[in-house]
Amino acid sequence: MRLTAGWRNKKFFGWPLFTFFAALLLVSYGVFLSEVYRLDLAKARGHLVAEHCAADISMAIEHTLSVAYVLDALLQQGHGEISSFPVLAARLLPMYPEASALQLAPGGVVTECFPLEGNEPVIGHDLFHDPQRMAEAVRGRDGGRLLFFGPYALLQGGQGGIGRLPVFLPDAQGRRVFWGFVTVLTRYPETLQNDSLQAIEKDGYAYELWRYHPETGEKMRIAASSAPLQENPIETGISVPGNVWYLSLTPQAGWMNYPALAFKAAGALVFSLLVAWLVYLMLQTKASESVMKCMAMQDELTRLPNRRGLMAELQTAWQQAWEQEGSLTVGFFDIDAFKAVNDTLGHDAGDHVLCTLSARVRAALPPADYLGRLGGDEFLFVLCGVQTPEQRQAQMQALLAVALQPILWRGTVCRCSISIGFTCYPEDPGGPELLVQHADRAMYEAKRKGKGRVEEFSPEWEMGN
Repeated sequence: MRLTAGWRNKKFFGWPLFTFFAALLLVSYGVFLSEVYRLDLAKARGHLVAEHCAADISMAIEHTLSVAYVLDALLQQGHGEISSFPVLAARLLPMYPEASALQLAPGGVVTECFPLEGNEPVIGHDLFHDPQRMAEAVRGRDGGRLLFFGPYALLQGGQGGIGRLPVFLPDAQGRRVFWGFVTVLTRYPETLQNDSLQAIEKDGYAYELWRYHPETGEKMRIAASSAPLQENPIETGISVPGNVWYLSLTPQAGWMNYPALAFKAAGALVFSLLVAWLVYLMLQTKASESVMKCMAMQDELTRLPNRRGLMAELQTAWQQAWEQEGSLTVGFFDIDAFKAVNDTLGHDAGDHVLCTLSARVRAALPPADYLGRLGGDEFLFVLCGVQTPEQRQAQMQALLAVALQPILWRGTVCRCSISIGFTCYPEDPGGPELLVQHADRAMYEAKRKGKGRVEEFSPEWEMGN
């Protein structure tokens, strides 16, 4: 394990940025799914609203046109005559509020109309000789069933639709002979503004009621809301006698709820930023812990491992040597007459000597080896790997030579020597703590013999004690 000052700055921003974009992608996908789900629900509800309204319109039209069958029955009973038609029509119309007028057209020519006021232009109107009505009249007569036509401009003014029921009466031979038409008139859009259409508009929907022209295929609008339709409307068919109407429906503001979508997007952005910020704080905390751990195991002056850090390194190296049956050299040295440097030049000079000398010794050791400051002017180093006695001695002499190089301090040249003691594993079979003690003892033996020299621990010293 090598001690570091902390994590690089890019790690503080790389992971938070990655987390931000990853969270933003995931949350955006969630927003997308929720929006798809909301749109599906909105359209499903729109379909239900449209189908309910279409059913109401279909029932209202069928109810309105059913008065034609009442008049047909009366004509059958009266053999083509209805006495006091205005009186009868006046009684029937209140029961069919969507109907604007009732008409009788024997032979296709309108002879009776109630109410007559405002409808005078239709009296005498010949359906089979009107270019705009002839095709529909023929279709109704030949089809033999009630048909609903429109919208188109009425002769009496305005827009409307007309339901025509062809009436057939038996002749003297019992054959069914075309008598004419019973007509039910409705005005647009007044008669189509039923409760259902009003309700869906109040509920926030825009609608359009329309049909295709049977001959040209052109779209013909029957009624519409005050608010215009938006994109992608829902369309529901409405069966009316002889035709199909269509009800198109959209929310008045459109299917997309842009304010809600913007709120969700803002929420996704804020959430992603918060997640990234939490990751940043976690990285800072981890980096702070790493720095604190590093500081706890590092010498503040020389930036070398302190006793705690170096003993951890030594424990690892010794464990590896023990498992692999390798070798290990543990060395101990201090600076000879270091107290004199502090006393004559000051503690700043002493600190400068410690830093300079430790840097030179560190550079003289192989990268895989360790050097640490135990305290004061005492240092411990660990040489890993297999070495011959000659190689070890050469390494120790190199360290002695490095220490003798002059150190300049404010114009004063300092020359220091070091005394080195060392021991070797497995020749010295002890554990890490015992190896350090033996190296320390060997260093004191070197000092005793004259300083500036190297001494290897000998087991005989223990026997002599």
